[in-house]
Amino acid sequence: MRAFIVITVVFIMPALSFSTTYYVPDHFSKIQTAIADASVVNGDVIIVRDGLYHENLDYLGKEITVKSENGPAVTIIDGGGAKPVVRFANGEGAGAVIEGFTLTNGHGEYHPIAFGCGGGVYCSNYSSPLIKDNLIVNNYAAYLGGGVGAVGDTSGKTSPVIQGNTFSNNRTGLYGGGIGGIYSNLTIQNNIIETNRAAHGGGICIQYDSTVLIENCTLFNNVATGGYGGAAFSHVSADSAEIRNCLFYNINASGHGGGIFVRTPTVVSNSTFFCNSCSTYGGGIGHSCDPNDLQVTDSILWANSGYPGYEQFGWAGGSGAQSVNY
Repeated sequence: MRAFIVITVVFIMPALSFSTTYYVPDHFSKIQTAIADASVVNGDVIIVRDGLYHENLDYLGKEITVKSENGPAVTIIDGGGAKPVVRFANGEGAGAVIEGFTLTNGHGEYHPIAFGCGGGVYCSNYSSPLIKDNLIVNNYAAYLGGGVGAVGDTSGKTSPVIQGNTFSNNRTGLYGGGIGGIYSNLTIQNNIIETNRAAHGGGICIQYDSTVLIENCTLFNNVATGGYGGAAFSHVSADSAEIRNCLFYNINASGHGGGIFVRTPTVVSNSTFFCNSCSTYGGGIGHSCDPNDLQVTDSILWANSGYPGYEQFGWAGGSGAQSVNY
């Protein structure tokens, strides 16, 4: 008698997770209602149909994508002038995305360090969202970042990635009309930053133990009414800044550095500074850091204006302009 042994082979498939796509107003009447709903979980996508939405969005710690169906020209979120239009304040990571909207009429939120921060988009508590392909226009913050404000603290950094946006007509009373950061690591790529206004850093201002990469950006017609120019970087601890492939054009500062003013180790490459102006040192580039901490290579400084002898480049740390290979 022949015995047969039957071997049962069980294939255990790994659990697969699939994102769910929701539509506003099809599935939810409001964008914030969709974000807050318990059925919307990390990895899900909320697509917003064309229209004007009077809302203030809070991602509530969720790693979700909120994007317009047809772009910022036809999908507008109006913050009502009282709060930030979009809020990332619960440690959201790179999976939290806001994409393809006009974000307008926002007002900065109080923070113990920044007081009034992030009129268009407010980032705090170590969040690191992706802010992509939006028109961020006509927002205000009293202290930091009229368009986007990012603030961390001595325990950790807030690290937004800001890509492909247009910043226009944003204002702040102090730092960074378009974008501002304190205790933050910012990646700023492929943006247009124009006609923004602040006391320091009409376009961008980064301060206090922060790092920033500005790449493939165009900054023009920004105004610094109280001091420093199109982009300003201040120095505490291990700050650093890198600027690559950028254009700084027709930016005005009442003090130092028409195009940019730096106080921290900074690398500038393949960039153009044209027709910027200031009343003192460095119509194109001004600085007060150690001259060895500023590297400018393969760049053009042309037709900038400043204090005679310091039209293109100037050192505000003492007598005499420092030499830079540009």
